[in-house]
Amino acid sequence: MGASKKEQFSEKQIGASLLGRAIAAPARIAILQHLNYNNFVSSSELSKEFHLSITAIHQHLKILKEAKLVNETYQENKHGYFINFSSQNSLEKINWIFNIHYSS
Repeated sequence: MGASKKEQFSEKQIGASLLGRAIAAPARIAILQHLNYNNFVSSSELSKEFHLSITAIHQHLKILKEAKLVNETYQENKHGYFINFSSQNSLEKINWIFNIHYSS
């Protein structure tokens, strides 16, 4: 979507679009599920868990952060990611994700 085209849509519509994009890939759903059960996870840990390259993990995390579903912080000499629980409205909309059981 071009920058000039965004002007015709509301913030709510754009937010819904970002949320849809965030959950459009199975890897991002798996990352959200993993982060829901593990409070602070590094990108290298996610890479090992899901057998994806660091580059792929970073791209997935970028999309999840754009949708405000995931936050990043630095602690214990590493960057880590966690669920953005302050984005409660978005999480309620996709609560079913956390009820899907997966095997790790």
